[in-house]
Amino acid sequence: MEAKRIVGAKYRVTDAHMWPVGAEITLFKDRGTGAPIFQGPPTQGASQWHVSMSDVELIEAPSELSRKFRQLPSKRKSISEACDTIKALLLEKNEAYGDSALVPLSIFSQGNASDSLCARIDDKLARIKNKGLGDATEDTLSDVIGYLILLQISRQ
Repeated sequence: MEAKRIVGAKYRVTDAHMWPVGAEITLFKDRGTGAPIFQGPPTQGASQWHVSMSDVELIEAPSELSRKFRQLPSKRKSISEACDTIKALLLEKNEAYGDSALVPLSIFSQGNASDSLCARIDDKLARIKNKGLGDATEDTLSDVIGYLILLQISRQ
């Protein structure tokens, strides 16, 4: 009998393929195809495989999983809100300064965008190192995150 497909649930392998019988694996959706994919202990150099639902049995559904797993949706909201805050900061500063982070004016510094951003990141990290993380450096932490995003963009 084929086990019910529940994303995030834990299953036990009942018919050996990539994992030995008895191995505990978790069902996810493949990010690229949306197909069900299992993740478990690394075997044959990989930890994810497509496995037939008839070769597994359900042992723990999401409602039975740990409190930490059940809190995931609220963490998603927190992550989304934090990203939105950084996005707003980047767009606001881009409006105020133009594209100077990604297209430097090169009046004093002759470095490219990536080098200039790395220098800015170093300065912000030095401030955090010297002052620590707290109310006085909260904006500095947001600046570092923003500069890292801009660095990623500059390297594309």
